[in-house]
Amino acid sequence: MTALYRDMTNTTLSETVDRLLNPQNEAGLDVYRKASLLGLTTGLRSMLPLALLARSEEKLPNPRLKTLTMVLAIGEVIGDKLPTTPSRLKTGPLVGRLIIGAIAGAFLCQRAHQSPVIGAVRGALGAAIGSIAGSAYRSFMPSFTEIPDIFWAAIEDAAAYSLGTCAVTNSENAANAL
Repeated sequence: MTALYRDMTNTTLSETVDRLLNPQNEAGLDVYRKASLLGLTTGLRSMLPLALLARSEEKLPNPRLKTLTMVLAIGEVIGDKLPTTPSRLKTGPLVGRLIIGAIAGAFLCQRAHQSPVIGAVRGALGAAIGSIAGSAYRSFMPSFTEIPDIFWAAIEDAAAYSLGTCAVTNSENAANAL
């Protein structure tokens, strides 16, 4: 968290925007793309990125975090199928997804020694896009195909897992992770 604060206080807004649009090295560009992808995953399944990050982190301060985040992610996958689950585009769920996307993107970039602020922005933007796209997909597909929503929800689960796994996995190991 102190690295995030240091990054925020040591750069001006124009410097941050410039770094966001023009990463200075290929490694930075790759991790910023992954932060966007992790944000997109957050838009589809909000708890999944935290579980994937915890699972991919070798040195967690508390090993129980892996279990806790995985239980939360599984709970969301189940809860998503319930008819009483509110739309992800309602204010509360959407703000939660934006915050989680920002946290996930910041953590991913900090872990790669890149700007956590840029990671947070890209994670939040990815979460916004994922939320809108996921909602549109889940509204459109059942009515277009007359196949029940639970089928499309399961495909969305698989897509979110695949995207998130690619985001937290090293490029050379990404194909083996799926």
